[in-house]
Amino acid sequence: SVGQVRTASEVAAQAAFQANGQHEFEAAEAAARQALRLDPTNVAAYQELAWSQLYQKKPQEALDSANRAVARDPRNAFSLVLRALAYEQLGKRAEMLADLEAAAKLDAAFANHLAVARSGRRLFNPDNKASDALRRLIDMAYSVDDSGEWDGGAWEKLREWRVQLLILLAVVVAAAALVLRRRRVVGANMV
Repeated sequence: SVGQVRTASEVAAQAAFQANGQHEFEAAEAAARQALRLDPTNVAAYQELAWSQLYQKKPQEALDSANRAVARDPRNAFSLVLRALAYEQLGKRAEMLADLEAAAKLDAAFANHLAVARSGRRLFNPDNKASDALRRLIDMAYSVDDSGEWDGGAWEKLREWRVQLLILLAVVVAAAALVLRRRRVVGANMV
């Protein structure tokens, strides 16, 4: 039945999500493609496919996947951000900024991504583990509950996580300042 096919597609898309989270990008790509064979309208599967392709340095394929996700749900900010990341990897700055602007208008959570991109800094680098933080933030903001519905509590979790991250960042900066100060003192005493 149609319901069973959709459920099987959703299970495959969830497997792609899990594989992407474990850095098993080829497996994620295969699971997302399976989800799309079962249900070619599955936006989440296109999103997971695009993520796996971005991490595998396949920006044109990621752009194609993100375009399909946007075509199926043009008001999905997450799909627009994925397309922006593909544009970034392809060196298409104007298109990247346009998608980030549209995403930020749809969802204020992406305003910071837009500000970072406008400043000229990269948003995503598949070789840099810091890019995983971007994925985790997006995943938290777009988490779903067991019924497959958006979990409105995700924003509260995201706010809590941001506070913890800021505290951790402050501790790291303070520790780095102490280390630098000690190096200067030790260096000055050696002269």
